[in-house]
Amino acid sequence: GASVKIVSSCTCLEKLSFAGCHLVDDTTVSMMATNLTRLVELDVSGCESLSEGPLGNVIINNTSLTALNLYACRKVGNKTLRKIGATCRRLEALTISQSNKVNDKGIMQVVTGCPCLKSLHATNCKNISDDAKQLLSIQTPWVNFAF
Repeated sequence: GASVKIVSSCTCLEKLSFAGCHLVDDTTVSMMATNLTRLVELDVSGCESLSEGPLGNVIINNTSLTALNLYACRKVGNKTLRKIGATCRRLEALTISQSNKVNDKGIMQVVTGCPCLKSLHATNCKNISDDAKQLLSIQTPWVNFAF
């Protein structure tokens, strides 16, 4: 479809939003990992069928990401957060809300691996403990958390 054409032909894209595009799947995201390596902002919120493998490859190939929205990407969990923490040193804003596959360990990997982080939205992530939320708020007061 149109998303495949965009991903395959617009290789210099820096900002891309597929927010709410339910037809965006792992095939499209796999093409993104191969063809798009200059992304600074990526929004795949509401793309519920995306899995961690292809999405992780996009993250690894786009180390200049400053904003990443994974809202309601229900298959995304700690594996993706580990890749974000390991490669996205410039990340300033992350939304991972509505994911039950995210827990304390994944959130901590992002916060410790992304020194530029200013905003982390993780509302309705039921596996993030109250203790972790409190600890993060105390240890990283410069980050605006929404739990």
